Amino acid sequence: MGQDPAAAPDPSWTVRVQAAESGTAAVRAGTCSFVVEGQASFGEGGDHPCAVEYLLGALGGDLVCGFRSQAADKGIALEALELSLVGRLNNALAHVGVIGEDGHAGLEAVTGTLYVSVETGEAGLSEIWRATLRRSPLVQTLQRCVKLSLEMKLTL
Repeated sequence: MGQDPAAAPDPSWTVRVQAAESGTAAVRAGTCSFVVEGQASFGEGGDHPCAVEYLLGALGGDLVCGFRSQAADKGIALEALELSLVGRLNNALAHVGVIGEDGHAGLEAVTGTLYVSVETGEAGLSEIWRATLRRSPLVQTLQRCVKLSLEMKLTL
């Protein structure tokens, strides 16, 4: 017996983004807010993450929360869970507007490793990781335009 489509949750989200005089952008998402400091930053510093860092953080949050949820559904207790992600632009010089540069300012690739520590070995963790990737809205979106290389490693 199928679920009534009218009863399904609305699969859309709305954010409002307002320019601030400081050169930042203030984002409101429901009752939460955050500040974006520029499109892409190439050095340490700044009071807030740039847009590219938020994108990577959103992907990381999606994967960590998804993995943790699926592990809990299978009764697997996680001791520690951490994801390291690196995003690389196709051509950073195109982003800063250097005339004559080839390529584009977009992300070329995202690589990452999920580090998992559990009490009871790794039985079932690979399938949980594959299911997490398969069910991730952001992975399913980004893999269509960016080379994603995401792996899982068991730590002691």
